Amino acid sequence: MTSATLQVARALSERLTGDPAADGAWVPELRPVVRYIATRAAWRVDGGNRAFESIASRAHTWPDCGNCYADAVRLARDYVEQVDDVRSPGEYGERVAAEFDDALRLAPTVTVLTSFETLDMTDLLRLRATSARVIGLRDQAAFADGAVCTPAEFFWHDLDHTRFMVREDLAVLGIAIPDAYGPPDAEGRRSTLDAGTGRHRCILAAAVGPLDAHRTAHAQLMRRATRTVDTLIAGLEKLDGAHAAPSTAARLMLFEICHEKSFTPVPEVLRRELAHDAHLAKMRLKLARRFWGDAADPALADHLEAARDLLMRLIDDLDEAA
Repeated sequence: MTSATLQVARALSERLTGDPAADGAWVPELRPVVRYIATRAAWRVDGGNRAFESIASRAHTWPDCGNCYADAVRLARDYVEQVDDVRSPGEYGERVAAEFDDALRLAPTVTVLTSFETLDMTDLLRLRATSARVIGLRDQAAFADGAVCTPAEFFWHDLDHTRFMVREDLAVLGIAIPDAYGPPDAEGRRSTLDAGTGRHRCILAAAVGPLDAHRTAHAQLMRRATRTVDTLIAGLEKLDGAHAAPSTAARLMLFEICHEKSFTPVPEVLRRELAHDAHLAKMRLKLARRFWGDAADPALADHLEAARDLLMRLIDDLDEAA
């Protein structure tokens, strides 16, 4: 069953890419999220928490103010930060909060789509192949990337994914922007923290102009990505009976490559990434330490080689069909 968030993401992407005049300034597609924030904020106010009064008011009046895209995303950010009662940013907030305004400036080529829906790996794979970058909203702590994140940290964690996805999509289009990670230190470790400035590196400002100039090419790239992901998932579903473990491991491998590592899901990129062993090694470590929690059985580590072979064959079939 298609998630509601995926339906919205595809409709939003198609509307913005199908109309060259669409500027992404208004997003009626975000009404359900804003209504939910209005309801939850009002409930908290009624419970005596007056700190949510401003958020409840902003959410209530948002439809009358033009369904403004930037206002809706800022409202979502402020809601989760108020839920946390943020006094100082956490790890992800420190790393990416400064990217927030530039993330909004990527519209209409790339939009931030906030969602309270719980999404599985297949949902997130399909969403990776749209021009909407989903930012998860939570009312309480949730598991992400091997740890429990507060609602605000969950929000910033997803924005961290967003910026690297943007960078990789531009790379496929032949456009290079800086990497947030600096060169390796003496022990081979890399960090987003710039020792010279004492601040974390930001990269999305460098993406705004190129994305705007290559809006049509990016839309075509995402359509290719959608066809690729849908075809691969359909092919793996056909193998679920006789090859259940390798098929499940293959979906996890796609998730690792395209969501966790942000690479664009198109055949030439997937073939390049599957040709070396780095992702397999990383996945074995993640499975051993339950990075994905209950969403991935550690025993899948024994099926990664077979999973890679399955994906390579499906990609070859996809190329032949094209």
